Amino acid sequence: MTPYVQISRNSGPVRDSDPGTADHLVLITQLREQIANLEKQLSGKDGQLLAKEKQMTELKATQFTVEQELRQKMKNVGRDYEAKIDILQKKIREQSREIAVLSKGKKKGERGAALSATDGGSSGTDSPSVG
Repeated sequence: MTPYVQISRNSGPVRDSDPGTADHLVLITQLREQIANLEKQLSGKDGQLLAKEKQMTELKATQFTVEQELRQKMKNVGRDYEAKIDILQKKIREQSREIAVLSKGKKKGERGAALSATDGGSSGTDSPSVG
């Protein structure tokens, strides 16, 4: 059985008595550098992610504004269309009334002309005209 040797951590610099210890220290140093580089990359990626999220938020806000303006414009166009339709329908009703009035007047005029034509155009005397 090998005796168990206790080494204190504050014993000072490590000597080359164990070649594996130096390799472990080199590996630990490399891993710490790798962790530091990965943390830098992570913070850089976080910055990029935040910038892209900000850009997405701005684009969404712009899209929302454009959609609102488009909806308002569509409502205005719809109102204008309805107003024009109402105006045209009123004109049609007015002109239909005018046509009806003129048609009645024409029928009355035809009846009056028909009555005077059946009268024969006589002067009201039965005597022949002297000429």
